[in-house]
Amino acid sequence: MAASDDQSPDGLPPSAADNGQPAAPVATASAPGDVAAPAEHVEEHRLTLIEHLGELRTRLVRALLAVAVCTAVSFVFTRQLLEVLAYPLGEFRSQLISVEMAEFFGAYMRVALTAGIVLAMPVIIYQVVAFVTPGLTRRERRLLFTWMPFVTVSFVIGVVFGFYVVLPPAVRFLLLFGAETVTVMVRISNYVSFVTTLLLWIGVIFELPVILALLARLGVVDHRRLASWRKYAVLLSFVVAALVTPTPDPVNQSIVALPMIALYEVGVQLARWM
Repeated sequence: MAASDDQSPDGLPPSAADNGQPAAPVATASAPGDVAAPAEHVEEHRLTLIEHLGELRTRLVRALLAVAVCTAVSFVFTRQLLEVLAYPLGEFRSQLISVEMAEFFGAYMRVALTAGIVLAMPVIIYQVVAFVTPGLTRRERRLLFTWMPFVTVSFVIGVVFGFYVVLPPAVRFLLLFGAETVTVMVRISNYVSFVTTLLLWIGVIFELPVILALLARLGVVDHRRLASWRKYAVLLSFVVAALVTPTPDPVNQSIVALPMIALYEVGVQLARWM
């Protein structure tokens, strides 16, 4: 059969045959940006997530190193701290006992670690603030770094309040309850765990007014919204007090809950002026 008028003898279009070049493909490729753009976006998002995880790891390592260094330093005065922590026991101070072989060593290490956390608190707060500041404006970063000392001071005030106001009546209630029936002997590990946990939580609770004021300053909340949450704050204060204080009596729970309510109200009033 003879070739058609529109084709060369080789089956190619006349223009291609005349030029001696192969014919171009019929289907045209899409623009490179149509496929590459989503892939580049995913890769960029993945790299950003990896960078954030790397930054988080760096901040955690620095905070842990600060705790380790401060804990090592606190070994110098841990024995004195144990003497101070035993002060609320009063006349029961001589009845501290160590039942297990390594019990006193464990209590000693817990006191040193707790002291290390307290001493390293400014560094821990700084690392937390430094992790979140890249996503903040210059004004917000300046506010965070300005308010950091107030957060640390509030924590220390809470620890002091817990030791001198909350701890003595709580310890006395627990020791005297049923003392006429049983002989009270206090295990050192149990007492140290109770005291350090209570003091740390009260220190954290005392940071509430500064945190509320800072959130109001950043525009996250305002005093009207905080005031509308007052009834929930009262309920939550008694719930937290029941969890923090080991005694079931309402007196010791109120000793913790009422300052929390007062601290929330202080935060509301501070937010009003922000």
